[in-house]
Amino acid sequence: MNTTKKITHILTVGLAFFAGFMLEKYDARADYTLADGESKTFASAGEFGVLSQNVTGPTAEGTMATLNFTNGGEIRIMTGAISGNITLVKTGAGAIRLNHDYSNSVKAFTGPTYIKEGSLYIQHGQEIGTGTIYLEGGGLSNGGNGWAGATNAIMTNNLVFADGKTSYIRFGTGGGTVKFTGNISGTGTVTWGMLHSTYAEPEPSVVTLAGESAHSGKTIFNHDYNSKKKVANYNVQNTTGFGTGEVEVQNETVINYQKNMAGTVIDRNITHTSLAVSNGKTLTLKNEGGGKVNISTRWLTSNVDKSTVDLSGSNIHLTLAGKANETLKGTIKIASGSSLAFTGEKDQSTHINMSISGAGTLNIADAVSMIRMNRDNPNFSGDISITAGRLYVNTGKELGTGTIYLGSTEAGKYASLQNNNTNIEVMNDFVLTGTGYLRPYSYSKIAKFRGDFTGSGNLIYGFNGFTLESDNATVNLYGNNTYTGYTSVEQGGNNAYKFNVYGQNGFGTGTLEVKNNMQITFQNAESGDAVNRKMANSAINVAAGKTLTLQNDGAGETTISGTLTNAGTTKIENGNFSLANSVVNNGKITLGKDATLGVGAYDSTTGYDLNITGTGSIQLDGDLMISAFSPTDYDTITFANTQNVTLGNDFTLVLALPDDSSEFNHRVNTLDVFSGLNDLAFFQDADLYFSQSGWYGYINGNGQVIFGDSNAVPEPSTLALFFASLVGMVGMRYWRRKCEN
Repeated sequence: MNTTKKITHILTVGLAFFAGFMLEKYDARADYTLADGESKTFASAGEFGVLSQNVTGPTAEGTMATLNFTNGGEIRIMTGAISGNITLVKTGAGAIRLNHDYSNSVKAFTGPTYIKEGSLYIQHGQEIGTGTIYLEGGGLSNGGNGWAGATNAIMTNNLVFADGKTSYIRFGTGGGTVKFTGNISGTGTVTWGMLHSTYAEPEPSVVTLAGESAHSGKTIFNHDYNSKKKVANYNVQNTTGFGTGEVEVQNETVINYQKNMAGTVIDRNITHTSLAVSNGKTLTLKNEGGGKVNISTRWLTSNVDKSTVDLSGSNIHLTLAGKANETLKGTIKIASGSSLAFTGEKDQSTHINMSISGAGTLNIADAVSMIRMNRDNPNFSGDISITAGRLYVNTGKELGTGTIYLGSTEAGKYASLQNNNTNIEVMNDFVLTGTGYLRPYSYSKIAKFRGDFTGSGNLIYGFNGFTLESDNATVNLYGNNTYTGYTSVEQGGNNAYKFNVYGQNGFGTGTLEVKNNMQITFQNAESGDAVNRKMANSAINVAAGKTLTLQNDGAGETTISGTLTNAGTTKIENGNFSLANSVVNNGKITLGKDATLGVGAYDSTTGYDLNITGTGSIQLDGDLMISAFSPTDYDTITFANTQNVTLGNDFTLVLALPDDSSEFNHRVNTLDVFSGLNDLAFFQDADLYFSQSGWYGYINGNGQVIFGDSNAVPEPSTLALFFASLVGMVGMRYWRRKCEN
């Protein structure tokens, strides 16, 4: 402490006591007893400097007496004991200091205390009695002007903050502790931590709240004065903290949630009307109690651009709400094990311009919210959980580097990630936990997803009922997506949803539901390397009136392993594909002349049998390649009797065996290829190639049959089957053919 200030402080206190002593001698008094119902006022007009008398009220059976202290700007010191059935009332702008030590004497008074104006100072807590303290514009403190520091104090009283009044509780400096074990209520405003010390940079006391709080008024944390660089510490040992009203943090503040007085771990569910942290200030929330701390509050946006809320402890879960089209600013730090959630008003946007960092979790869980994140968060490594509502991003960098858990398990709740009229690039991995929506913006915007999609949930592109925002959007998928739920394209406007697949299993392993037009193009890896890909879906369903277009622009092959159920139109336009399961065609399947569809070319031990049923039409303008890996294990394509098959001008049927030395131990004939087909229509210049010699059959009609060498056909690893658009059969010549041993 500054020496000059020390001397000044000592002289000030000494002169006050000396003056009080002189007044006491001049007004020599005996102890004073208040009668039942009596009201006594001690004024400051020179009546007391130091009041050393004891004041005794009636017994508990009597009528409450009233002791009034009123004074102006000076401090009056009460060293005598106040006991009995007394109501204490403090008025006037000055301060009254209660200094009597009750540890070895009579108990303090039992009535309530009303602090209407000025300050009431105490040392240990017992001086103020046991009744409720009503703060009606004045303040309560255990330190004050000229005091070297606060002694430890325990307050057992209940606190009530009067409606329409602004009161304060000042805790002293010097690192002491002040503990409130009573309950807190009322609707008035209270300011905690206003230090009135003459010392330079003193240490603030630690305030512990052990009782429950039903306070619905405003709470302000402010300890400016000479402790601008210090932090006020509050320990909360109850379930409600600082009540339910507005909270405003005007200086550095730490709130630490602890076990209750009995040492029991408790969960807390706290709701504040709003929370504001002044510019450049930090509110730190800690949890040393072991339970969950759930805090829900509206975030005040005025002057908080540089404010910070630090969730530095585990199991602290903060929910910040914004009003319609409101912008939330500031900085949020989320420690691992804690979480931050954003909510907004129904169908209204809440803009998040906050900087988010840490390894905790970000939750979007309000079904009515439209949360728009507008700021990159490179220092956020935590997970993001979207279980309801809509989260919008501009670039994808807002999402940090953690995993995104997407999906709702409740019917009728959207859980979606969307982009704001911009191209996005999302690096995060996804885990599908329910039904999740990805909704790329319209007008040829591109959404790139570079992570892997896993989990057991469902993934839906678009929304039913929204016909503009995803028209002609493009989605690039780079990951190895192994999620087991279904994938559905439910909205894409009039144009097709376009998907470029660079990785494996772009649409997971469950059913792919094509409920709107959809174009899937398989690409080479970004490095330019050719890769073989899978469509490992258990089934592919194309709805009536919708079109699924498959393209392969890469040099590798794409295996389609699921059952294709086509009620609309399926086009395989170009590239190498392999079909490994049955087809139920009640619509139209077209195989373009630049496409190849192979049956069973990729497994050296198991051939594929492809069964095509239904009443739809099939047009083959590309090459149909069937490869057998041994004379006894070959592949077949079987068309239903009702199937209408048209072979186009450039169609080639190739039946291949590995090499000329293969020995036929089993009959291989065209009945195995087209068994059950009633009418097979060829254009006149269609060619039928047999790649092996040594077998014969009957061929009728005008088509050309060429017996060639197997070396002239592609190797089995490159075989594929191409489908193209259905053309009319006018001018076709029909011929029936039969091959047998």
